[in-house]
Amino acid sequence: MVVFLASVAAQMINVDKIVGAFLAGLAVNDVVERSPVEEKIVFIGSTLFIPCFFVDMGLLLDIPGFITTLTTEFPLTIAIVGGLFISKFMAAAIAKFLYRYSWDEAMTMWSLSLPQVAATLAAALAGLNAGLIRVC
Repeated sequence: MVVFLASVAAQMINVDKIVGAFLAGLAVNDVVERSPVEEKIVFIGSTLFIPCFFVDMGLLLDIPGFITTLTTEFPLTIAIVGGLFISKFMAAAIAKFLYRYSWDEAMTMWSLSLPQVAATLAAALAGLNAGLIRVC
C-alpha cells in the first residue's frame, strides 16, 4: 500500500510513477528486511507486479515500428547490443585485474550484469514520458 501511495504522490508532484514506487520500495525494503513479511512481499512482487509491469510495457510497444527499425537499422541494433556486451565485459575484466579475481569469477560478474531489462524499460519509459526521448 505504501508503494502504491508513494507512486500516486509522485505522480501528483509531476515525478514519474516508477520513480516514486522505486523510492518507496527502498524505504519499505529497509523496514521489512529479514522479517516474516519479506517472503510474502517478494512473492507478491514476483508473481503480480513484475509480470503486470512487463505486460504494460509490451502493450506500449509499436510492433510494426520495432520490426521496421530492426530491419532498416540493423547495423545500429548490432552496434548497440555489441556495445552493451563489450562494455560490460570490459568492466568485469577491469574488476578482475583490480581485485585479482579468477576468470570464472569475472565471467560470472559479466553474465550477471547483462539482464537489466526491467530497469532499462522503466528508464526508457520515464524518459519518453518526460520528453527526453523522441519517437521517430
